[in-house]
Order: sequence, then structure tokens, then C-alpha cells
Amino acid sequence: MVRLAAFDMDGTLLLPDHQLGQQTLDSLQALHLRGVNLALATGRHLLEMQILREKMTLPAWLITGNGTRVHDRQGNLIFCA
Repeated sequence: MVRLAAFDMDGTLLLPDHQLGQQTLDSLQALHLRGVNLALATGRHLLEMQILREKMTLPAWLITGNGTRVHDRQGNLIFCA
């Protein structure tokens, strides 16, 4: 059973306009409904990723700053390098 799916954002999930496409959102929703935890990884700043996570309307772990910060699904900082 898959318990976690982690995704790179830039050049992977994000479209050229830096938005998530509907097909991607539908796929992430399907994973979430199957009980899979989602993690989004990027070199971007936390604030930008929080906006994307809110648009997804799905709980997701955030790995930002090229791995220097990790936030849980509620937005709490759990790791900082």
C-alpha cells in the first residue's frame, strides 16, 4: 500500500503559467481519496507554495527552499536547516 506520494513542482506538476492543471488536480484528489499522503517539493518560498496548496484544497506536506524547510499538512514547521 502506498502511504506517501512526493512530487517536484517546477517542471513536473506545474504548467508553464505556474498553475496546477485540472487533470493534475483530479489525480491528486484521487490519491488523497485512496488515503495517500501528499508532499510537494520545490525550491520556491513557503508563501508561494501555501497559495498553491490552498488552491488544491487538499492537505499536503510542503518541502520548500530546496529541502531546507518542511511543513506538515497544517502548516507547522517541522524541519529547518
